[in-house]
Amino acid sequence: MSLKHTCPACGAHLSGVYDALTERRAACPSCGLPGSVMREIEAARAKHADAEVTAQLEAALVRAGKAEAELALTREHIAAIKKAVAEVPDPPDEEYRW
Repeated sequence: MSLKHTCPACGAHLSGVYDALTERRAACPSCGLPGSVMREIEAARAKHADAEVTAQLEAALVRAGKAEAELALTREHIAAIKKAVAEVPDPPDEEYRW
């Protein structure tokens, strides 16, 4: 029987979410919310903060976490594009003169 937890962003109840909370995985396998953000949300819940403040904090952390995940994905795409462009040979000077 595997241990599972619910992602505060997407609501997925998976063992991968539990792994992200326990730092065995980087992020939620469904939505990409970083485990560090999940841990911050869990810490706020554990402190029994005011419900409205906790909800606002959760919403802000979810937005920030999704932005971090999107940034990481964008960086991967940019690296792949740079690699592809670097592999394209330079054209001969004579054929491309204006």
